[in-house]
Amino acid sequence: MQINPLPTSSNNGISGEWIPAFNNQETTTYTFIPNQETCGSDVQVTIEVIPNELPEFSIEQEFCANQNDFPELPTLSNNGIEGTWIPEEISEDTTAYVFTPSSSCSEEFSLEISFVPGDDPIFDLPTELCQGTQFVLPNTSENGINGTWSPVFDPQNSAQYTFTPAEEFCATSLTINIEITNQNLSAVEDQIPANIEQNCSQELPEVPEIELSEVCGVAAITFEEIAESGNCPTTEMITRNWTVLDADEEVLATYTQIITLVDNQAPFFTVLPSDEILNCDEQWPDDANVQAEDDCSEVSISIEEEIIEDADCSQNFTLIRTFIASDECGNEAEEQQIIEFVDNQGPEFDEDLPTSIQVECGEIPQVIEPEVFDACGEVNSLELTENELDNCEVGKVTERIWKATDNCGNTSTYALALVEECQPVVYQGISPNNDGLNDYLEIEGISCYPVNKLEIYNRYGNNVFSTNNYGQDGNFFKGNDQSGNQLVTGTYFFVFNYKKNTSDSFKDIKGYVYINRSK
Repeated sequence: MQINPLPTSSNNGISGEWIPAFNNQETTTYTFIPNQETCGSDVQVTIEVIPNELPEFSIEQEFCANQNDFPELPTLSNNGIEGTWIPEEISEDTTAYVFTPSSSCSEEFSLEISFVPGDDPIFDLPTELCQGTQFVLPNTSENGINGTWSPVFDPQNSAQYTFTPAEEFCATSLTINIEITNQNLSAVEDQIPANIEQNCSQELPEVPEIELSEVCGVAAITFEEIAESGNCPTTEMITRNWTVLDADEEVLATYTQIITLVDNQAPFFTVLPSDEILNCDEQWPDDANVQAEDDCSEVSISIEEEIIEDADCSQNFTLIRTFIASDECGNEAEEQQIIEFVDNQGPEFDEDLPTSIQVECGEIPQVIEPEVFDACGEVNSLELTENELDNCEVGKVTERIWKATDNCGNTSTYALALVEECQPVVYQGISPNNDGLNDYLEIEGISCYPVNKLEIYNRYGNNVFSTNNYGQDGNFFKGNDQSGNQLVTGTYFFVFNYKKNTSDSFKDIKGYVYINRSK
């Protein structure tokens, strides 16, 4: 440092000069010679020159350009010289640094710092991962740079990660973004069939092929089917499991479908007997041929019989056969056969009984009860009715009708015709007074002899009345003569000629008839 410590004027105002000139390199004795115009004495001064000291530092002069923090510049040199630096801190913006000592006897110190460009760490890292992927960020780059990552890898969320090289490496830091993509396992779940319940007779649904093209991070899907028996032989619970695996065969998800096979349908009859109505005396029917089937298991058939009697008729009753078809799971189907036993036939008369008997006219035999029986019960009553009929073909008929009734109210009849071959009977008196009694001459059986002739004679033998086809169309003798005049009370004679058919010969009946006109 160029400092001239020799002033040309003394403290007390004496001017002069120093000899020799100031030398700042070595110790020298100097003489001050006052100017001639001054009255002063020479003065000698020895100035010791202390050699300048150079500051010494142990500072690295080469740094990694991308270094985040640099050492502080020391304000005290290794050899004890204090001072200041310009600039005060190491920065990549400046390469030249000057240390200025606080002491004048120390020299400035200049420092040149160089910044070496750092190596870029090289990594082959994914920029996108599926959610849940177990991934480790490597601590050594492919070009051999060790370091650490921050923050810790998060497999659930997208994040930015920074690699900081270790201090012993001059390398740049590296920041990457890893996008976490939803695995979209719902695309798998949507393809899993829902739980179902179906009848044991139905075929199992096919196992679907799961499409993985839209699913992230799924490497494979395994399938397993487990069948467990139910509470009866034909029921099952089938569990279908799909397991979703990633590339490391780690389980990402498991999905299940349960198929429950139930047997809730009853058997069905394939052969059933028809209902029947049988007479009470017919043979009790054997067990019917009944057949039933079931879609899932064997069928057993049981028969229950119930008899319902008729309160009014013990011979009438209903047999109800209930057929019960049961499968191995207890499902049942029922059908019925109704067999009615009825007593709808009346008692039976002896088949050898005659239906007609020829008897002499007027000789009707006494009543003899016919033999009768009932096939199912008893004959409660046997009633007889007797009617007299004119049967022009055979003669006078006495009809005896027996009505037999059993204890169920069924009836049957037996009719016996007693046939009398009788001639017409001419009554012997009339009273033509219009009282409705005997007002004309009645001839019993006249309807069977339409071909006839009636002649009436008085006691003198004179013919007073004559007519053909007597008894037809109101043609009767009412006590009047042929001209319509009333005949007097008295006895008259008649001749009645008749025949049944036009081809027959006439027969005659002669007798008398009395006309009574008295009131």
